[in-house]
Amino acid sequence: MYYKQIKWMILFIPTFTAAIWEYVRHQFLLPYISMDLGNWLTPVLVYVVGITLLTQLFRILKKNTERI
Repeated sequence: MYYKQIKWMILFIPTFTAAIWEYVRHQFLLPYISMDLGNWLTPVLVYVVGITLLTQLFRILKKNTERI
C-alpha cells in the first residue's frame, strides 16, 4: 500500500464508521435503541473500529517509512 493511501484511510475510516453507524441507527434501529443510548454507542463503536483497523494501518505505515 502506498503512503498516501494509508494516510487517507487513517483519516476516512473513523469518519465513514460514524457516518454509516448514524445512518443505520436512524433508519433501522431507532425503534429499538434510544437516542441517548445511540449517542453513547457512537464513540464506543468508532473507538473499537478505529483501534482494530488503524493500529494495523499505523504498523504498515511504520514499516514503509522504516524501509526508506
